[in-house]
Amino acid sequence: MGFFAFFVVLLLDLARPLAADNRLRAQLGGLIDLVRSSTDAGQAQQGWIGWAIVAISVCGVTLAVEWLAGAIHPTLEWLFHVAVLYLVIGFRQTAVVFTEMQVALALDDTNGARRVFDRWQASVVSARPGRAVLAPDASIEDVCRESIVQALLNLHRGICAPLFWYLLLPGVLGPLLYWLVAEMAGRWGHSAPAAETSQPPEAGLAQAPVFTRYGEAAVQLYRWIDWLPLRVTAAGFAVAGNFDDAVYCWRGAVSSGTASDQRGLLTAAASGATGLRLADASLEARWASAPQPFDWPGKPVETGSLRLGMRLIYRSMLLWLGSFALLGLASWLGR
Repeated sequence: MGFFAFFVVLLLDLARPLAADNRLRAQLGGLIDLVRSSTDAGQAQQGWIGWAIVAISVCGVTLAVEWLAGAIHPTLEWLFHVAVLYLVIGFRQTAVVFTEMQVALALDDTNGARRVFDRWQASVVSARPGRAVLAPDASIEDVCRESIVQALLNLHRGICAPLFWYLLLPGVLGPLLYWLVAEMAGRWGHSAPAAETSQPPEAGLAQAPVFTRYGEAAVQLYRWIDWLPLRVTAAGFAVAGNFDDAVYCWRGAVSSGTASDQRGLLTAAASGATGLRLADASLEARWASAPQPFDWPGKPVETGSLRLGMRLIYRSMLLWLGSFALLGLASWLGR
């Protein structure tokens, strides 16, 4: 049941992607904001209380509805799985953006490609960690590199990590809980959006989040719940691309102390898998200044690199779907 539900959701996302500001997501976001406004007094321990209120209430209702649907008929339970997965999973928008950017760059329209990227990031829910802002004078290399990195992050957050928890936890509790933790980490962790900071962003760089005391619990929980699926996603990049170089870059990220960061680890693994220099200036500086320095002499990012990035993404998606299908088949044959 799980594989077919996930496959149907991918088809629905392809045919009719769910808007980031749809009504149900907006209502859940409103609940998260309401809990914060009711419990936030500027202390970290209150963040744990707020997180527990949101998680227990939303997950409790979800489990109750799932149990009731299964008690009535298995088809209703399957449809409920499809509905919840459709809410928390999505990647179609990234593919559309890449197509628009390729068209703009083929016409040598750098400003048009930058506008596509800015519109893409503006449509991303502000709660998602790692939202990127490009400088007005960002070069073609900066635009292409940041687009690939953001697409890899979206693949992990929108497909790989939810699927991992869908396999690990019973029912739809896993992907829903991951989505909730990511939402709370962003809504409660950021004191100000990156675009509203007084300092202009360095070209091509994603802005570092500004964390609040209240949001420390949600940010820490997001790191915990993302620790294992993050490494599974990076391993998928290695299998789908150049394995030896991906492992080399992964080990370099570990030795330089940047492997604990979501963006740092995925960028390192994808750089080796594609043979591209996907790290921005700040990440390369962290690699070079570490006690055990690391340098990746990959190819510079250019317009044609977008196709390499999307090729890695599609191969990784096929790898995840194939693994899911084999696990489902093995479970069915073992009954």
